[in-house]
Amino acid sequence: MFDGCVSTLLEHDAIVDKFMGDAVMAVFGAPIVRPDHAEQAVAAAATIQREAAKMFPKDWEGACLRIGINTGTAFVGRVGSGDVKDYTAVGDTVNVAQRLQSAAEPGETLVGQSVYERVGEKYPAAERRELNVKGRDETVVAYGLWVEPKT
Repeated sequence: MFDGCVSTLLEHDAIVDKFMGDAVMAVFGAPIVRPDHAEQAVAAAATIQREAAKMFPKDWEGACLRIGINTGTAFVGRVGSGDVKDYTAVGDTVNVAQRLQSAAEPGETLVGQSVYERVGEKYPAAERRELNVKGRDETVVAYGLWVEPKT
């Protein structure tokens, strides 16, 4: 599954940042600047969700992917201490993306408000949700995007 995710992400000009347990973190829009980075992230997520649905039995919830996408300002570059540094992205935008991923339902891609403003016309039936997320006093507005209808 990781190979397919990585291939799809690279096809959409993402930088694969890291693998964390069963998660993949990818960065769109830096260092490859694309004005359509949010659209590319959603397109990659849709492809990954479709491929996962083909690979695993529908009744095996553990294989259903949860994807979170957010856009905004982040520090992108070599981060670390001393001789140990990684190219990564950090900041509130990244933290919210991870919170969206955690809040997504199996098979859902949950996107932040700013992402939905860019892709919403393709997903008019997206479910609007207000989430209380760790590290934030105010609610986060998110939209659930589904490749396949919920069952």
